[in-house]
Amino acid sequence: MNELLKQYTCVIYDKEKIVFTSTKKGVAPMIDFYNQDDFVKKNYKVIDRIMGKGAVLLAILIGAIEIETPFISKPALKLAKKYDLKVTYTVLVDKINNRTDTGQCPIESSVLNIDNIEVGYETILNTLIELKKNA
Repeated sequence: MNELLKQYTCVIYDKEKIVFTSTKKGVAPMIDFYNQDDFVKKNYKVIDRIMGKGAVLLAILIGAIEIETPFISKPALKLAKKYDLKVTYTVLVDKINNRTDTGQCPIESSVLNIDNIEVGYETILNTLIELKKNA
């Protein structure tokens, strides 16, 4: 895991084969993967640098059954367990901070009270739109 995360922010496996890599930050890699023209929901393994609840929602959306990450938030781990994902992590944190470290990640914050995957996905998309407007 550590070697891959030196090069990429997100890696997605189908069985033992890497099918997607990204160097984008946040939830963008999994959204990109999900929106590919040839996307097929399968039993993927997701390796990501940081997994907040929004990232776990998206991992479930794409069909992930396993997650590896150095950092995961408590809300993310709770959701992963609810959906029976195998999770390997190094550090469990109360919440994921935003990029300026001045508060909670806006994506995680937007889905804290959402466990429905489709509703969570729409909420994440709407939050990203609002963040771009305010940038």
